[in-house]
Amino acid sequence: MLAKLIRTSLIFRLCLLVGASVLIIQLIVSTVFYYILKNDFYADANKFIINEVKVLNSLLKRHAGDLTALDQEVIWEPQSDNNKFMVRIYSQQGKILKESQDFQQYFPRKPPRELIKKLNLLQSVNLNKKYFALMNLQLNAYDKKNSQYLMQIVYNMTHEQHMLKRLATNLTIITVLEFMLTFFIIVFFIKYGLRPLQRVKEEIINIDINQLNQRLSEENLSIELRPIVNAFNRLLERIQKNIEQLKSFSANLAHELRTPINNLMMSTEVSLNKSLSVEEAKEILTSSMEEYTRIASIIERLLFLARFDAKQGRISKELLNCRAEIELVVDFHQALAEKKNIKINIEGSGNIYVDKTLFRNALTNVLTNAVKYCDAESLIKIFIQREQEGTLITIEDNGLGVPITAMSQLTEKFYRVDDHRSSTTGGSGLGLAIVESIINAHQGRLTFKEAQPQGLIVELFFPN
Repeated sequence: MLAKLIRTSLIFRLCLLVGASVLIIQLIVSTVFYYILKNDFYADANKFIINEVKVLNSLLKRHAGDLTALDQEVIWEPQSDNNKFMVRIYSQQGKILKESQDFQQYFPRKPPRELIKKLNLLQSVNLNKKYFALMNLQLNAYDKKNSQYLMQIVYNMTHEQHMLKRLATNLTIITVLEFMLTFFIIVFFIKYGLRPLQRVKEEIINIDINQLNQRLSEENLSIELRPIVNAFNRLLERIQKNIEQLKSFSANLAHELRTPINNLMMSTEVSLNKSLSVEEAKEILTSSMEEYTRIASIIERLLFLARFDAKQGRISKELLNCRAEIELVVDFHQALAEKKNIKINIEGSGNIYVDKTLFRNALTNVLTNAVKYCDAESLIKIFIQREQEGTLITIEDNGLGVPITAMSQLTEKFYRVDDHRSSTTGGSGLGLAIVESIINAHQGRLTFKEAQPQGLIVELFFPN
């Protein structure tokens, strides 16, 4: 259940993350506070021991090393279970000269060499649920031999340790309660803070396929939500544009197919209702074959575009002589160009790394349009230019040209600048869409420019 909430609920995840952050911070603060207090306790114990040693040294010095003088400061007999400090004094030979009565109960006698190893070092000792701070020191005897005693002094820290345990328990309880309280408070505030997102969701729900012109309101939105709403509005614009293009495509496709299908239906009806001679039947079949060819051409071009739009079109690049390939395409169009007395000039040379079939297909579509829409006795120029990043092929004609406002639509399927002109020249309106797909498959660039004084410039850029 918890794992499902973490996966599916943004509010729960945010609350959990913020709550966990608060918990971690509280744990860090509590731990630091605990150890600061613990260090303070041990620092106080160390300070107490040092002060006691100074007092004992002073007493011995004043009484010329008489250990009985220490009775003024040290209570050797047990007074309670919580005596704050205990003392044991050794001779240099390790003999116990004087000790608090409780000392032996917790700390057995040790040889001098072990005491000297940990001289002046504060040690923490836990014995039978009692806690002590222990230090081994040297004490001047102030006798004629100028000898020294070895002393163990113990500070009872049981009360402080119990206080630290209670503190740790209380801090843990406070931390858990704080986490739970923080979690529920954050749930409330996050729900309150996400109300604009709820409003955006309701606006999105109200948008359907027939209301794609609607846009999400950016009024009173937070700076975090505005980029999301802007992105969604741009998505709606793209969807609306694509649907409009799809509707236009469907209408254009129906229009393109309707004419040949109507012609086929009429010729078939004539054939069924009239006795035909061999010549008449042959003429009708020839006309029908032309219409079938036209339909097949449209379908083949649409399938070609569909493959490349779906990124399924395969290309096999090879290094080609660019000028030689262009000359082959020009030779194919030479007969049509000569009918209109159109000259085609090629300038430049170089190699190009492309798919041969697709490259010829792209050039054929561009050059076919140039020859079709050029006036008689016109000139078509083809330039080959090597650049650092690839090869630029420019095809320039001096025909009627294309309005600047229409250039961005030239690669749309079935788009025609002038329906009347297209009906007289033929074509399906798919040529430049195919060119764009081929250029995109090569990761190149297709550009249209206005020629001077009139005409159209088409630039095909193929990268290295």
